[in-house]
Amino acid sequence: PVPAGGWLSDKAWGDVLGLEASLPELFEGFAKKFKKRLDSVWHGVFYASDAGKAIEEACPHLNLFRRILVMRCVRPDKVVPTLQEFIAEEIGEEYIQPPPFNLEAGYADSDCTKPLIFVLTPGADPMTELLKTAEAMGMGKKLYSVSLGQGQGATALPVAVAADIRGVALAGDGSGNTQLELEHFGSVSLNDVRHIRQET
Repeated sequence: PVPAGGWLSDKAWGDVLGLEASLPELFEGFAKKFKKRLDSVWHGVFYASDAGKAIEEACPHLNLFRRILVMRCVRPDKVVPTLQEFIAEEIGEEYIQPPPFNLEAGYADSDCTKPLIFVLTPGADPMTELLKTAEAMGMGKKLYSVSLGQGQGATALPVAVAADIRGVALAGDGSGNTQLELEHFGSVSLNDVRHIRQET
């Protein structure tokens, strides 16, 4: 059972026990010592703003990697930055720095079966770089940008057809009517696509 105190979760206590069970040569007696200092030391570690320093003070005999293992049990929210610190110290800062974005190199590696896919995170906007690269390659007039938000089907479909996109999945609905499935804006009948192609 979880030791009394009320702040330690079942998972955290299970991880402490698992740490000793899986690495007994490194953490022999750790769970017993942890339980003994539960409120006097580990409660403070759990609420510390600098968890790395707090664990170092609680376990001065452990090296950084072993402290990270302890941190994973008690403060998993701080593992990633501490792991980055460990990697920087052991093999170099360059291993934790993301490589600079190079769209031209990415484009050179792509082809019709290996498209470029941008997975956007908050604050990331590759559009400026994309437009600049398209212009530099003489493709500025061939690049069309369409938001795939709600209600953009009427705008996106003609652009997709004009670009003569290949490899878009066609799915039958069992009635003989083939549908072109376009995520975010529902389905459009293949007859609509043919009609648009005839007009363009």
